[in-house]
Amino acid sequence: MATDNALVHESPEDLALRLLQLYALPDRESPERKNAFKDLIELTRIGASPLKIVAAQQIPRFLDDFPDLEEDAINAVYDLCEDSLTEVRVEGYKAIVSVSRKNRKWGKRNVDVLVQLLQIDQESEVLVVKTALGEHLQIDTRTTLSVLCDQLIVPSQEPADEDEKSTRERLRALVLSYLVNDAKAHILDACKQTQLSRDIVDALKPSIPNFDLQDLFTLLQKLVFFLPGYMLKDEGTTDLFSSLIEAATKHTEPPNLGSTRPFLELLCSIATTGDFVRMGSFLDFLLTVFLHENRLEAYVPEDRIYILGVFGDTLAAFRPQGHAEAKIATWNVCPYVIEVCGRMLRLASDCHV
Repeated sequence: MATDNALVHESPEDLALRLLQLYALPDRESPERKNAFKDLIELTRIGASPLKIVAAQQIPRFLDDFPDLEEDAINAVYDLCEDSLTEVRVEGYKAIVSVSRKNRKWGKRNVDVLVQLLQIDQESEVLVVKTALGEHLQIDTRTTLSVLCDQLIVPSQEPADEDEKSTRERLRALVLSYLVNDAKAHILDACKQTQLSRDIVDALKPSIPNFDLQDLFTLLQKLVFFLPGYMLKDEGTTDLFSSLIEAATKHTEPPNLGSTRPFLELLCSIATTGDFVRMGSFLDFLLTVFLHENRLEAYVPEDRIYILGVFGDTLAAFRPQGHAEAKIATWNVCPYVIEVCGRMLRLASDCHV
């Protein structure tokens, strides 16, 4: 192992040549190679910027050969991402990608780090970070999307500290923007096969009920409904529907629907663009959430009319195919019609219509 003094005085060219020769040794676990790896880790802390750049470029190549040094090496790469010099930080971002390409086990942790780096102020560096995230989408689409979507989850208890709350909200907005703008082309390109679309949506599903409703609306309209197999009429959207209903249920507390209205309209569109499975699920949701006992009366009058209007729009779209299906479906839909008509009559009476 070189001394600290020898390390910092070695030229970048000589260091790169020495590492190339050591990397080519047939014994992957030789003491010479291990010492060189230790030198690289040390250079991230004490080296001049050209030497740190060489370290960033070379650490991923040696990473898998020495498990006992992995943690030090990964943290050294992360430290480079916080260096005082832009050129070193940029090489650190690129090194993160190289590490994930070398071994996908680091992917989740590396994406977590890159997501945090979306908050940096320098636009040129943000572009490098976004490129690194795009490469991770190519390396492991499902894991990368899962990490990104975790950032969209609204915590059950918001932090008391206003600065922390503001930081979380800003990061959530940055991640959403990245997903529906920068990442969209990567994701759609990866999803030319319907199975890959299904994998991606499966990665989204666990997080969906905990999204902010407006964020979810944006994600669906600008990304998910562009995936093969997940356009409004597609079977995949039927599979996704239960998660969307679960999300909506958390945002329907009386007395005001507020921003929930556009999402209910979206659910109504999905429910009425497909088979009776979707429509039945949506009608059950409307009955349970809005018409159970005296819950409808807890909403302001404008929202009561709106809710019954959504019911009416859904029922008006009922178009069974064939005589046999018509008999079964009509029998299934009758209870909803009776319930809604009764509520409409009561509402009309209350409003003196």
